[in-house]
Amino acid sequence: MWSFLKKLSKLIESLSEWSGRILCSFLMLMMLFLIYEVVLRYFFNSPTNWAHESSQIFFGIYGIGLGAYALLHKYHVRMDVVYSLLSPQKKAIIDIVTTPIIFFWSGLLLIYGAKFAYFSISIWEHSTSVWSPPIWPLKLMIPISALLIILQAFADLVHNIEILLEEKSK
Repeated sequence: MWSFLKKLSKLIESLSEWSGRILCSFLMLMMLFLIYEVVLRYFFNSPTNWAHESSQIFFGIYGIGLGAYALLHKYHVRMDVVYSLLSPQKKAIIDIVTTPIIFFWSGLLLIYGAKFAYFSISIWEHSTSVWSPPIWPLKLMIPISALLIILQAFADLVHNIEILLEEKSK
């Protein structure tokens, strides 16, 4: 059973890494849209009606979607002043104790985000701007991202338990 959980956690970590790398391309798209807009607006006096809003949508998807990637690479904010001084085993204990908070918060985000996204998709929600792009994909990213965070938190939990079990077997 333990070997299955370790393999599953590696698979989840690969998913978090893969999703993070894909979402990083959204940042590049956003930058290209904004550069295009600036060039057209200030050099040709011909602004677009889509570049700014599409960059906002892509940045929203980027910002919402990187939670699991950030959790995988330990980019989330924590009190490193004390945490960095601890042994790997004590860090694992703190991480295990705080994991239920991640599950609770992400679970709420998953439940309410799914309702929010479902409503947006059911009415095929679009922006109220002149360009009127669909915004339901952005809202759909909320529950997807919450699910990815839950999965990554589970993989981290398995990893932290493994650290404690290795210490116990020494």
